[in-house]
Amino acid sequence: MTMKCKNRRSCSVCKRKHPTILHYESKTENKQSVGNLSSNIESPSIQSTSDIVNQIGTGYLKSSCAMAIVLVKVKLRDKLKTIDTYAFFDTGRSVSFCTESLMRQLGGSGKFKQIKLNTMGSPLRMHTCMLDGLQVCDMDMNHIIDLRTVYTNDKMPVTDAHIPTNNELTKWPHLNGVRLPDIDSTVGLMIGNNVPDAYTPFEVATGPTCSTHATKTRLGYIDYMEFEKLINDKRENSVEDKCLNESVHFENGHYCIALPFTNKNIKFPNNESQGLQLLKGIRSKMIKNPNFKDDYVSFISNLLVKGYAEKVSE
Repeated sequence: MTMKCKNRRSCSVCKRKHPTILHYESKTENKQSVGNLSSNIESPSIQSTSDIVNQIGTGYLKSSCAMAIVLVKVKLRDKLKTIDTYAFFDTGRSVSFCTESLMRQLGGSGKFKQIKLNTMGSPLRMHTCMLDGLQVCDMDMNHIIDLRTVYTNDKMPVTDAHIPTNNELTKWPHLNGVRLPDIDSTVGLMIGNNVPDAYTPFEVATGPTCSTHATKTRLGYIDYMEFEKLINDKRENSVEDKCLNESVHFENGHYCIALPFTNKNIKFPNNESQGLQLLKGIRSKMIKNPNFKDDYVSFISNLLVKGYAEKVSE
């Protein structure tokens, strides 16, 4: 009926095609709240309600320099046990990460939490563990630095291939006095820019223009040198991707997957009464509108014929 009306009214508030009396203010408020949320997500700081971590996905890039990786000792506050691991200095992040393996070796535990990663594309969510009381030291344990809340991940965004070696230092005469400790270990820690004591420079060994340089910090030398290697910084699977891979199976000619719920033991309430009420509403609409009934029946029949839907068993 309304579509055939030749004298349709416009809202005096928002100018849309509905009477002014039906104007709903919350539409505008929702838009404003969405705008505020977008601006918060782009912020590099960690929000109190939802931790946000800055991350830039690079894809496939040729690396022009070595990563800032230093051999360090890691321990928990008030404990004597130390673990030797390589630490990656990432100035592009405002928080620190360690591997889940390193946390287990230290005997640490923390609170499980979901955080949001800001990327150049869509924000990514990941489940992690918050670890407090982590300390990082130089190999001689002359300097001990407390790390703020550290998040865990299964692995770091760099590999052992990015670790600088003494063989590469020999190519640069101005770095003759720099020697790097070398052990059989992996990158188990990533230090963000919220740990200024770890980045404080004591000495800087520089050379000619366009040459590599090294910076001595409390934790050791950070070397920046040219590499000719290909880095594959691929995007890791999301929680939904993992749920798909773990639950997908072929059954009676159809692929079946589980709903991506965080809690796999969730139990749904009995909402049969709501379903019956919805069907009554559809039946009433079909009686009043024969065209709607024909379209609805045709659509559902097409789904059944193609196997996209099936009748519920008694």
